[in-house]
Amino acid sequence: MSLIHPGLLLGILLATIPVILHFLLRSKPKKLIFPALALLQRRKIQNSQRLKLRHIWLLLLRILIIVAIVLALTRPSLPPANYSFSTYELVMFCSIIVLAVLAYLGLMRHYQKQRISQQSLNTRRTFLRGGIGGAAFLLIALLVLWPYQRRVFAEISAPLPAVSENIPVTAIFLFDTSLSMDYRQENQSRLEQAQSIAEEHLSNLPAQSRVSILNSSSEDISPFQSDLTAVKSRLKSLKTSAWSLYLDDRLRTAINRQEDDFKRSQNERQSSGSQSAGSDQFVREIYIYTDLARTAWRSQPSQLIQQQLEKLKWLGIYVIDVGVTSPQNIGISHLDLSRESITLGNSVSIKAEITSTGITASDTFLELYTQNEKGQLIKRDQRPLSTVASPDDAPATENVTTGAKPGPQLEMSLPNVDQPVTQGELRITSSDPYLPDDVRYFTITARPPPKILIVSPDASSARLWNDALAPRPLVALKRTAISVRSPPSTRSKHSLWKNMPPST
Repeated sequence: MSLIHPGLLLGILLATIPVILHFLLRSKPKKLIFPALALLQRRKIQNSQRLKLRHIWLLLLRILIIVAIVLALTRPSLPPANYSFSTYELVMFCSIIVLAVLAYLGLMRHYQKQRISQQSLNTRRTFLRGGIGGAAFLLIALLVLWPYQRRVFAEISAPLPAVSENIPVTAIFLFDTSLSMDYRQENQSRLEQAQSIAEEHLSNLPAQSRVSILNSSSEDISPFQSDLTAVKSRLKSLKTSAWSLYLDDRLRTAINRQEDDFKRSQNERQSSGSQSAGSDQFVREIYIYTDLARTAWRSQPSQLIQQQLEKLKWLGIYVIDVGVTSPQNIGISHLDLSRESITLGNSVSIKAEITSTGITASDTFLELYTQNEKGQLIKRDQRPLSTVASPDDAPATENVTTGAKPGPQLEMSLPNVDQPVTQGELRITSSDPYLPDDVRYFTITARPPPKILIVSPDASSARLWNDALAPRPLVALKRTAISVRSPPSTRSKHSLWKNMPPST
């Protein structure tokens, strides 16, 4: 058999195409996961994540327990320091714990309102515990542990001298008794508050303590007294004074007192042959009770005090601030008289400068009073402070000494001064807490006009000089006929000789 186109026999290979299509297009069984098994697989994944997180927390807890047991068995010797938590650290620790618990309860309540499955709720609760626990730990490490380690390290690196609570104290109480201590708050002056604090401190001093009371209004040096009842009596007798020494100078006096007493005590112990002659039997301290007013201190710090304190390491100095953070005051800062000595019947101009701090001058008046012959005060004038503006040329700056802002300048006139000595006062009608600068006193002396004797050869020349020196509407003229050779009257203080002819 012969084929016309034998090459087409290769087309038989195309018969394999249906075979290939048969295998490719044949149906295959589908793999379907049973819904119950799918739920179990998802819960398995969630449970495994929760278990891993719990295992991590359990691992950390076991590590901490083992480390604590090892440290307890080794019994480490720690340097002396205050290892207990301070009030700030305890409050901060409790606040972080409370905030963490409230955040956890709030979020869990939010999740429960979403009506999710119990498995999802458990998963979210696990991650919520881990997240809030980690955040709380970071906050505790940052706000509690970090300040705690810094404080303990500072006490270890620079420890304070160990002082027993039963060691008697030799203390000096230095009180600022300047007028600024009369500022009242809560119906109590600054000096009264300082006295109450000092009295409470006296009650807590150990037995056999000695105390000396100093103040800035006197240069007296009070001896050390062991009778604290007598010290309290002296303490209550302190009063403010317009005259006051700088607290820097009084502090130097107190330091010298402590140094001299320390040397005397050392000499007595050495002479008695005591084995502890090099140590002091007292804790020596100086307490300064002040409102920290700048007027009570020198403008430049004293280098001598600093040098003394560098040498006397055993001396402790404490400043008790009884001042007010935001004071309120209005007062008379300066009083100026046009003349302090005048002739009878003339007038005097009185100028007052008003300063205010934290208070306005509304409904406040400046009153002028003078005393009559019986010593009674009589009101002579009154000016409202709110109607007078500050002078244009006054600098708009604060007073460096008192911190008060310059206020208005008021000028009052006191006419017809007819007393030889006139005493008066300017008074501000205000109820501010600081009273000493609400009143300023002044004294004016008045004398009769001096007598002038005019001697002239003719009446017209004498009349001209009389009109020039004392016009008739202003004075009472008295004429006396005298001889040329007569000497001037001994009662006259001044003599004027005009165009007199030579005597014969």
